[in-house]
Amino acid sequence: MRWLILTCLVPFAAQAKDLHIDVDYVLKQERVRPSPKIVTPTIEHHFMLHENGSVDEQFHTGGPFPENHKASSKLGEDLRVIDSRTIKKSWPVGAQTRVLTITTDGAACNATLDIKNGAGEFKSFSTDLNTTALYRNSSVVSTRCKIE
Repeated sequence: MRWLILTCLVPFAAQAKDLHIDVDYVLKQERVRPSPKIVTPTIEHHFMLHENGSVDEQFHTGGPFPENHKASSKLGEDLRVIDSRTIKKSWPVGAQTRVLTITTDGAACNATLDIKNGAGEFKSFSTDLNTTALYRNSSVVSTRCKIE
């Protein structure tokens, strides 16, 4: 069943064992403290969807003190299938909830990132300062999606 879902997401996936989706996005947010300023981090998400229904995810935030995370799960846990062309991931960042939606169209894809409670203040690790910082007013500047 999971292989059928992968085949629907990207028709050419029937030729490949795994499906690799890269999503990059740039945020704009105000760092309140320490060292107040507007920051524009670039975040990279890499998803590897396997034929057996497992998903490997890598997450990278650049900066002088970059953040890197790796995780594995089953399709339907952290990365949910919405319909034959759409998958969605939600996660908290402090008081915010971020929702990444990836929609495929043949060999192409489109990604959107929604930030819920984006105007509220939240704490998160600063890859500029190597410490936890307080932020507010998050917005999405750009997104890019690519299927390999």
